[in-house]
Parts: sequence; structure tokens; C-alpha cells
Amino acid sequence: MTTRRPLPTADGWALAGAIALGPTPSHAGPRAELETVAGFDLHPTAQERRFNEFTLDRAELGVREMNPIPLDYELRLESVRAAGRESITGVDGDSLVLRVKRAWGGLVQRFGTGDSRISVAARLGLVADAWVETALGQYPLRDLSPLAAERDGFFDATDLGVAFEGRAWGDRVTVRLAWTNGEGRNEIEQNRGKDTTVAVQVEAWRFDFLDAPASLVLAAGYRDGSAGLSGARDHRVTGAVTASGARLAVGAEYVRAMGLSGDADREADALGLWAQGLLIAPYWGLAVRYDHRRPVLADSTARQDAVRGATFLDLSSLISPDAVERCRLYLGAEHDDASRSGAPLAGVPSATPTDRLFLTLALQAASGPTAPLQDTPEK
Repeated sequence: MTTRRPLPTADGWALAGAIALGPTPSHAGPRAELETVAGFDLHPTAQERRFNEFTLDRAELGVREMNPIPLDYELRLESVRAAGRESITGVDGDSLVLRVKRAWGGLVQRFGTGDSRISVAARLGLVADAWVETALGQYPLRDLSPLAAERDGFFDATDLGVAFEGRAWGDRVTVRLAWTNGEGRNEIEQNRGKDTTVAVQVEAWRFDFLDAPASLVLAAGYRDGSAGLSGARDHRVTGAVTASGARLAVGAEYVRAMGLSGDADREADALGLWAQGLLIAPYWGLAVRYDHRRPVLADSTARQDAVRGATFLDLSSLISPDAVERCRLYLGAEHDDASRSGAPLAGVPSATPTDRLFLTLALQAASGPTAPLQDTPEK
């Protein structure tokens, strides 16, 4: 006897909000997805930056084929500020504008069923980074905080190139390989080198926890890369471990950079720890994340630390469970700290926002066919 469960989404986590909400009986065809993360921030103690503001941390719109055999495709747009971090002005000041986040076409083929199932896929275009896609697959708090790998230039979420994916043993083992320009989604190729990234994920253990199924997932990755006009060294070593069940999930991730921001000699690393627990399932829970970064390993005093904690209400099942994949309201606080040499502006630790209170609404929903189904043996 078999049960059916949905495959992970392209983002590695729940689907996002939609233009026209409502289920479609068929499991074939394109699916429209919309994701928004918006809120209100209050900085109560940062002396030079005491203010409050409404924010839009994420707005994405995408279309994805939900029965990708043999043809597969995705187009996903995201909002960004027109003026980048190093820019004085952008389009019409610093407007929110849309850019392409992912755009690719590919082929998928599956063989076998149940635990003997094997699938292979190939994609060409603006594809997801192999490690970021792998790490996001086991990370439920992306609307609260990005991965350690997504911060400070360690990884760009997408890049121009070709990507391959293989799954085996009922998706318990996943291998991803990407060969890309290495400049991310906001630059054309700058040198003759290409980045090669490989990521491996293994569901090492399935067990019962609090009378519900749970699993232990291990992941590791490596990138051989170059960046900038000089082709400077830009390598990465990564790892992650996640234990998750119906009511509690905990995880850790680590990334080390050999070469960063065009400086071949610079080495840096980052550690992220997180936990999420449901106090009243599935409506009310707590989430916390801690990040420790060493932006320059050659300087033993350089460090950056951040702690975020929040309570959340999950309203998904109360709104429209067929169309809304995720609707969470977070209320929480964040504290950032840095040493003098590790501050964003070296020698000026006060440039770091020290405290933040936030109210955030994260919505992810979709319209169209539901996620593709696969057979898995009952436990």
C-alpha cells in the first residue's frame, strides 16, 4: 500500500502567494506562484539610526511546470531596489523594480517507483545555485532570516549556467551539480573561468519523535570558482545538518570561503543555528536563529553576531488550505553585534543596527495544478 506526498518546490520550501487563488484538479501544466514578505520594523536603541519603517523584504512571482516529464521549465521574477548597495541612485530614485531571478528550461526523467525510484534532471539558463537550493530544502525560516550562505557574498542564489540533479532511493539521496559563470544574477561573465558546484544531501535516519515521523538529513557541498576580471579564487566548503518532525525542527549550517568579494587571499566563514517549535499545532509556535560570522579569518578579533527570536501564528489552514501554502504572522526581536574590526564599516561598530523589533507577514500561495505526486511506501 502506498501514500502520496508532494515533491519539494524549486525554492526548496513551501510555494508562494498567488495571483488567482484556487485549486485545479489536474496535476499537469503550469502553476503560478506569488510570495510576499512585508512588515513593520522599529529600531528603538540605535542612536544614529533611531527610526521605524514599513518594509517589503520579498516579493516574487513565478510560473513552474508541475508535471515535468520530460519537459521542465521555470520563470520567476523578484523585486529589488533600483539602487544597489554601492549606488547613489537608481531608476526613478530608489524604486522597487522587477528582475529575473530564475529562467530556465530542462528535461526530467524518472525510473522505477517507491524506494527504488531514480530521477535525473538537466536545466539550462538562469538556474538555482546547487548549494543554496539544497540548504533551503530543509530550512523552514527563510521568511524570518536568510541562510548563512546567502549573506555577505558567500553565494548568489542563482547564476547563468547548466545544472544537473539526480535523486535515488525514494529521494533519500540527492546530488546536485552546477557549472555556471560564477558572477551571480546581476553581472555578466567577467573572466574565462567557470564555477563548478556540487552538493550532496542524504536522509540518513527516519524515526518517530513525539508520536510523529521525523528525519535526520545531512548535506555537504563544495565550489571551485573564480570571480571578477582577474579571475580571483572564489572557493567554498559547506555543510548542514537538520533534524525535523511535525512539532519541532532544529538545524545548523556552516560555510567557509577561500577568496571573497574579488579578494583571492581573503578567507571568511559563517555558522548558523536555528530552531522552530509548535506550541499549539499547527497554529502557534516559536522560532529562533543565531548567526556567527568571521568576515576576515586572518584577523582573530573580527566577528559579527546576530540573534533573532519570534513567536508566530500560522494562519494557513484558517484561510484557504487548498491555495495558501503558508501564511505566517511573526512578532519578534533581533540583536546585532560586531567587533570594531568586524563591523560593516571597519572601525565603526556603531554602524551595525544593534536592535530591531519587527512585525512580519509572510504569504505564500499558488494557483494552478498542485505539486506533482510520487509514490512512497508507508512506514
